[in-house]
Amino acid sequence: MNIEEWEERGLVSPSDMNSFLPPIGCPLKWKLKKEGRGGIPVDRGRAMLGSNIHHMIKTYFQHISDKPSEAEIKRIAENVYEEGFNKGQLSGLKKRAERCWKNFVAFELNRRKTWKVYKPDVIEEKLSGAGFIGIIDFHSNRQATTIDWKSGNLNQLGDEQLRQGKVYKILLENNGHKTGRVLFSALYTGRILEMPLVTDGWVERERNKMVTMVRKRQLTKSPGRLCDKWCPYLLECEMSGVCLWV
Repeated sequence: MNIEEWEERGLVSPSDMNSFLPPIGCPLKWKLKKEGRGGIPVDRGRAMLGSNIHHMIKTYFQHISDKPSEAEIKRIAENVYEEGFNKGQLSGLKKRAERCWKNFVAFELNRRKTWKVYKPDVIEEKLSGAGFIGIIDFHSNRQATTIDWKSGNLNQLGDEQLRQGKVYKILLENNGHKTGRVLFSALYTGRILEMPLVTDGWVERERNKMVTMVRKRQLTKSPGRLCDKWCPYLLECEMSGVCLWV
């Protein structure tokens, strides 16, 4: 989807805002990606692992019963991991994957003891509304709880997670779901981080800020901590505004 198509659609995702706005976003990187620029190769292993784990979690909930025993949770989880982990492409991240999956199982075993309804109402579902679009990892109406699974090193919540959590609440409410708390499950560390109260209107202003900058084509580089190692457009960024013929 190019920039013109993105503008015409009129729907902004949390990943759009996080890849565009501070503290980790860069308008130039967002622009180049929308233009389909290939850039230089960067390590995509952990991003691929995150996608793989999300797929395994979805598969787990497709096979688990409504009121599982502890033994069933362990058995289904073990089967899903054995069949679903991408051993071919992610063999170098096997230990990390095993740790993440072990923490997922521990979380589910504990959740089984305290939640009246075990299975979610929403699992890996794309929703849209109120100018936003996004994929909800997990939501339970009975518990009024949304869970977002993170396979990276998440130790504290920043603007990226606040945008994400608030957008998810807006999307769920616009699609008839009951919302309450938003939990970020850091699978690598086993930590559960709850989103604090986010002022109404904040994420809408963040969206409008991005939309306005795109409309005005204010798509210049914004250096951040992801530049050196994780940006495929590093060379184009360094040469931005440089004339080679002078």
